[in-house]
Amino acid sequence: VAADHVLALTRLRKPIVGIEELVWNALDAEASIVEITVTPNAMDGVGTVILSDNGIGLPYEDKKSSFGKLGGSPKRRLARTPGGRAVHGKEGKGRFRAFGIGTFVEWTFVYRDTNGTLKEWTVTGDASNLCRFKSTPPVTSKAKATGATVTISNVIASLASLTSDAARSELVSRLALYLRRYPGIRVVLDGKALDVNEIVERAESYEIEAVADGGEELAAELEVIEWTQDVERKLYLCTPDGFAQGEVSPGIHAKGFEF
Repeated sequence: VAADHVLALTRLRKPIVGIEELVWNALDAEASIVEITVTPNAMDGVGTVILSDNGIGLPYEDKKSSFGKLGGSPKRRLARTPGGRAVHGKEGKGRFRAFGIGTFVEWTFVYRDTNGTLKEWTVTGDASNLCRFKSTPPVTSKAKATGATVTISNVIASLASLTSDAARSELVSRLALYLRRYPGIRVVLDGKALDVNEIVERAESYEIEAVADGGEELAAELEVIEWTQDVERKLYLCTPDGFAQGEVSPGIHAKGFEF
């Protein structure tokens, strides 16, 4: 793949969208706890961004399919995770979003091999050469459980773009349908868990009909979520599992209502 094509995947509308992609990767790996830690540096910027989860990790034998090519994600063949949850990422592009936050990224995976032994390996990438990742061979892990840790350094995103109330609202609104569907999931940003119920004032679903190009009638569901805090009004276009694939302006003027 040409380097300029890969570089285009790192350009983010907002840095928090890069965090979202990493969270989805964790959730697709059966994580029930995802923690994002943003460490400030001495100049009031960001030193590192660390995302850790308690998922099943990535087996070393899957490194080529996950890091050696663009597209063709192994998750494309899966409709559900082994635990029965809906799968989000299927295009194999999510890992590149991390480079929209910082120029050096390290992934450490702890997984259980076919013998039941916990193994650990690391893969690193540098924004200066996004077509080449470097990995270490697996070794017996001292960890007590499976999981993954993503460490982003040489951060180019600002502290506010990752930890402000606006950034938190953006992240929780994009994860809202999933977190409402799977209430046992905990996503913690900068020490504070995302709580959908705390900021959702009301949610209602409506069955609607749409007409596609060519006249085909389609059935759809519109879920309206009203928030207790200011959010950027959007209409998300989602898969049946509630994953946002695109967004448009809702074009609705209703002063005082946040949705």
